Amino acid sequence: MKAFVKTTLFSIGILTTALASSLVSANIYKHVDEYGNVSYSDKPIQGAQELKIRGSKSSQENEDGDDEGEGEDEESSNDSDDDAEATDYKSLQILTPRDGKVVDSETKAVQVILLPTPSLGENDELVININGEDVSKGRDVNLSVQNLPSGDHTVKSRIQNSKGKVIIESASVNFKIDE
Repeated sequence: MKAFVKTTLFSIGILTTALASSLVSANIYKHVDEYGNVSYSDKPIQGAQELKIRGSKSSQENEDGDDEGEGEDEESSNDSDDDAEATDYKSLQILTPRDGKVVDSETKAVQVILLPTPSLGENDELVININGEDVSKGRDVNLSVQNLPSGDHTVKSRIQNSKGKVIIESASVNFKIDE
């Protein structure tokens, strides 16, 4: 239990530091399920708590701009369909699992938590790959992977545009599910 709390606090610290150091405009939500598993997402989940990150703007703050600024934003966002307006990602990190982590086989699921910097662009999607197979495509930064067999596993992630072109890839993370 002590290791779980330590790992959770470490993950929260990394997430908070990374988000605070970038200009993130997305909201981040923390959810704790009935088993005490902690997950993070950029979409609200029933019962989730919105994290307040210093230095970031929430969507509500973005909507509170003056009329002149809003008009300019709307006009420029209408032209953002072509690749010239693509998000310039600085990094894509896998926050969990950590490289070299050994997971007890009694664990029901392995949480994969991603951190794109800046936040995911409107027309882009995250792809999570485990052991060479794409297991998730979409906008969620959090995935719970269940029923992985005992042994060594590798997780990677990438961001691709609506045409499937890879924009950025994460480093590989290796973990093991112990017997």
